[in-house]
Amino acid sequence: MLTGQHKLRASQRGLSLVEMMVGITVGLLVVAAATLMVTTQLGDNRRLLLETQMQQDLRATADIITRDLRRGGATRRPEVRVWREGEPEILQGNFLFISPTSGSTSSVAFNYQRGEAIGPYGFDLLNGVVRTRLAGGGWQELTDRNVMTVDEFTVTVIPSTTIRLPCPNACSLPPPVGLSADYCWPELIVRNVTVRISGFAVSDPSVRRTIESETRLRNDFVRFNQPNSDPLLAGNPDANMACPQ
Repeated sequence: MLTGQHKLRASQRGLSLVEMMVGITVGLLVVAAATLMVTTQLGDNRRLLLETQMQQDLRATADIITRDLRRGGATRRPEVRVWREGEPEILQGNFLFISPTSGSTSSVAFNYQRGEAIGPYGFDLLNGVVRTRLAGGGWQELTDRNVMTVDEFTVTVIPSTTIRLPCPNACSLPPPVGLSADYCWPELIVRNVTVRISGFAVSDPSVRRTIESETRLRNDFVRFNQPNSDPLLAGNPDANMACPQ
């Protein structure tokens, strides 16, 4: 005959309440761990996509800026900017102009000849967007304001090398105080430009990227040292000439 305990065991079917609660708890822990892993992966993937998009935008913008700056001063008639005996005047004007001439700024302007247009061209930062100035004077955005906000745009012009260009004649006037006897001879200035752009993602400000690029202006600047605008050299008869006569 079956005892009472044996009868209870024989009549039990399925899981007890305690077993069921333990099973549910374990299942919830497994689901929570899986959910956390998927959420983390999705967040990392989203962040990686943002970083990649920002890096591509910054790299493309920096490439456009450095490539355009490298052309500064280019002309289809370079011979008019070379001194020849008997023709002391050089067509210089604002063609090799770049602002700033040195130091750092968030806005840069320069000239070069593209077809019939000579500029001015330039780049600046406005309301978190890097822009480029077109030949007609209008502005076009380079960075996507819906993806990234640029909070740093710096262009640094570095006159790295200065070479005094010899002239056949001495300066017409005695040198001002502190200047050498060849003060009025022109100087060849080699210029390097560093571009730095930094910004953060619009949808996630914690995602930040910075890019820096450096280039040399291919067209070196020849500076005249006896312009009428220089108070030290006022009245110099060689004004606006590359070399004294």
